[in-house]
Amino acid sequence: MDGLIRDLLALARVEGGIPEAVAEISGIAFSLEEEVKATVNSVNGVLRVQLEPAGVRCSDVLLRQALWNICENAVKYRRPDVRFELDVRG
Repeated sequence: MDGLIRDLLALARVEGGIPEAVAEISGIAFSLEEEVKATVNSVNGVLRVQLEPAGVRCSDVLLRQALWNICENAVKYRRPDVRFELDVRG
């Protein structure tokens, strides 16, 4: 939690500039897969993750939080009359 707060404060500072850290997106996404899968399964949905190795200039914590929020919002704001399918790829 402390790391997340520090990262959010750094992001909020205009003079902070571009982060020097490089996060590996596929590793973070695959580690989130089990957590997201449980949420997707709770609505009888399908989850597919297909990612190529790539680095993103940001902290691991912020990237993980962004991916989690996108997946959570997809489930939360889905159309209930359509079968839910979540594809994470890139």
